[in-house]
Amino acid sequence: MERDIQRAGTNTGGADGSKNCYLVEDQAVTGLTNRDWQLLLAGANHMTLKFNEVIIKEGARNYYFYKIKSGSVKVMKCFADNDEAPVVLNEMGAGRTFGEMSVFDKLGLASATVVAAGNDCELWSWEVGFILQMFGSELGLAKRSV
Repeated sequence: MERDIQRAGTNTGGADGSKNCYLVEDQAVTGLTNRDWQLLLAGANHMTLKFNEVIIKEGARNYYFYKIKSGSVKVMKCFADNDEAPVVLNEMGAGRTFGEMSVFDKLGLASATVVAAGNDCELWSWEVGFILQMFGSELGLAKRSV
């Protein structure tokens, strides 16, 4: 299975500068402006994934944050005392943002696996370095993101 990865466009939301809800795991972030979102999309990759395609692999390095454009994803964990299939911890749909906190530690190893829950799951992804660069160069962006 190959990922269809493209640079994301910047045309989203209303021309009136209305606010959108984006970024940060499992929280609706309402402080980002249309301009903020356009800046973030300029550095995003667009991905189209098929059913069960792995986005984040437990134990592997991961330095990205993701936002679900369409479709859904499942978060799964393998437990040492469980010889059966991984346990589904969560399922997230369009508009949700996710990523591993491990991007901020030295090893960057993912604590769970995230897979596409259906066909044609579309995501935007950002390298953590890009996000941190944007927070440093765009005054107020970090504050509006939390």
